[in-house]
Amino acid sequence: MSATFSRTLRSLRSAGRLESRAFVLASFMLALLWVGWFAGSRLAIYEISDSARLEVADAVVPVQSDMSGLVVRRLLQAGDEVRRGDVVLELDAEIDRRTLAEEQSRAAGLRSQLSVLERQLASEETAFRQAQATLEVALVEARQRHDLARIQAAFAREEVERLEKVRRSGSASELELLRVRGAAAAAEKSEEIAAVTVQRVEREQAERLEKQRALCESLRKDQARLAAELQQAEAAIARLELTVERRVVRAPSDGRIGELADLSPGAYVRPGDVIGRIIPRGGLRVVAHFPPAAALGRISPGQPARVRLHGFPWGQYGSLPATVTSVADEPRDGDVRVECRLESERETPIPVRHGLPGSVEIEVERVSPIEMVLRIAGRTPARRAMLGSGNL
Repeated sequence: MSATFSRTLRSLRSAGRLESRAFVLASFMLALLWVGWFAGSRLAIYEISDSARLEVADAVVPVQSDMSGLVVRRLLQAGDEVRRGDVVLELDAEIDRRTLAEEQSRAAGLRSQLSVLERQLASEETAFRQAQATLEVALVEARQRHDLARIQAAFAREEVERLEKVRRSGSASELELLRVRGAAAAAEKSEEIAAVTVQRVEREQAERLEKQRALCESLRKDQARLAAELQQAEAAIARLELTVERRVVRAPSDGRIGELADLSPGAYVRPGDVIGRIIPRGGLRVVAHFPPAAALGRISPGQPARVRLHGFPWGQYGSLPATVTSVADEPRDGDVRVECRLESERETPIPVRHGLPGSVEIEVERVSPIEMVLRIAGRTPARRAMLGSGNL
């Protein structure tokens, strides 16, 4: 029985030595694998932005009022789709509309007066030309009669001279000489009358034409005055129409109303007040802000990134893939602006839209665990980083 017990003890000692050797071998293999991973694997280092926001590629367009006034009605709400020129808000323009109606009525009256005056002026100018032609004919006839009377008077004087010579020779009677002298006196009188007639026709022509000319000139002055008043009225109408139109606030571009002030009827609006903002249609981009030490020299266009949106847990919704498109060269307000383009290869349950806040993670390098330990041991400047899974 003692021999059997001795054999059992030897068997137990032999089995223990085998298990110890297997444990040592397994531990050695695990240590070897750990050393290989510690020295040879690569871990991704990500820089995380201070803040990030989804924005449309085009700039958000403000909706502003050009005029001051009281709100009459608001036709659109935040979230409505609009097209350029759609009415967003109307301001009170009742006084301007009444003034506009008065100016339009005044302009209509001036047009009517001007039309009547133009017809009268045209008629007077025609009458002036006709009178001028008639008086010219009368003057020509008077001058012709004067020329004829002058010729007859000259002939009569020659006849008197001839008969006086003949009378001295005794060949003509005294009665015949008297008759010729009487005819000569009558001819001279006719010449004088014809000359006076020419002068009278010339004077009457000048007076009549001058009156007609003065009347036409007066009508032209009235026409110019009415035309100037009509021009002023039309300028006032155009100005008032513009004022009335400017009291209607319209959408400056196509898009969606992202934000609209709560302006109820009766609220007062000043010139330049921002009524709301329109988000243009188009693709989205991610605008992130990084500390200068994390971005400058470490982030460059083309690097992959991932976007995590606040309010949408990463474990449930995941992240959005993106690619860096631009990096600012100079910090502003203590941060560097980095823009990313969203990749649309995969669908996401997140309702992606303008204004969603979140954070951006950009892989900047890959290092081994031992290098990471050495960096920490060497007290290198700490970076906010997240270690992703590497190649094991």
